[in-house]
Amino acid sequence: MKRTLASLLAISLLLGSFGMAAAAAPSCPCTWPQHEYNHDAATFAAQLSYWAYYAEIIEAELVQRNFTHIIQHNIEELEETEGMHTVGVTFALREITVQDEDMTLVVLALRGTVGHMLSGPEWQSNFDVGEEDLHVGFMLATDDVREHLYAYMLYHELGMENTVMLFAGHSRGGAVANILAAYLNDAQTLVLQENLHVYTFAAPRTTRSPNPAHTNIFNIINVNDRVPRLPRTMGWTNLWGRHGVDLAVHMTTTTVIGLAVDAMYHHTMENYLRWMLEHPGLTYAEFHAMSVPITTIFGTTWPATWYYWLLFWLGFGWIWMYLWV
Repeated sequence: MKRTLASLLAISLLLGSFGMAAAAAPSCPCTWPQHEYNHDAATFAAQLSYWAYYAEIIEAELVQRNFTHIIQHNIEELEETEGMHTVGVTFALREITVQDEDMTLVVLALRGTVGHMLSGPEWQSNFDVGEEDLHVGFMLATDDVREHLYAYMLYHELGMENTVMLFAGHSRGGAVANILAAYLNDAQTLVLQENLHVYTFAAPRTTRSPNPAHTNIFNIINVNDRVPRLPRTMGWTNLWGRHGVDLAVHMTTTTVIGLAVDAMYHHTMENYLRWMLEHPGLTYAEFHAMSVPITTIFGTTWPATWYYWLLFWLGFGWIWMYLWV
């Protein structure tokens, strides 16, 4: 009960992205060295994750970059309860050349949670943690996306030998991308692991059995963001995690009063995209050197730490302490 209550309150931070300012769009880096983190691809994935909240914008931006066969599912807010275990996703493809070989690039841009907090269908799915190995709400949303992906690949007659995939997602969308990519890696279906590239942003924890061997999945995290710390188990030992590699860095923000005290803004895709654009050309080694553990209680900047201690003294401390680690 305590775990459910703590998760219920804090997962309310999964608002997705709102109030985002426009950002300069990087051109599509449509070739990638295999088996490596690529910062240009990661930045493009951040842009995809940002656009994913806006159906017309993402379509226009993809067309501008020569993508075709753009298909969207569940992109608008769903009001029916039967749509609770879904996630907005945009599919598109274009022809590319990778190491002198003609390939088809398929992108999946998965948006984060939309709707009214505590009442929208996707919010209900966020709260459905369950007792399984995978977060139940995210798992069922992944099943829905996987069916659409299989149908998309079959319709366009794409084979795994000549297909490259890029998954991008923020918050709930990042969680689904994380689970789907791990499934495709293990199943070795639709795409070869070396041709699957996955960048998630602000993704909550997805599984009680995280597998770091999925080294083509990179989870980019702001350590000031509460959402990537969820869900958690009771006590000091947390069994929840994400598949792949976590890259957690300090992404400070500035509000109108000059302090990084806006907990919601820490989680927005706008904040993540801004940081990515402000750090061009990072190598994996440089990014990894900047990364810090997100399990530490000191994993926030001082203003944000002050803000959460204020909440503690206002009477919510017993819940927030469950969310520190």
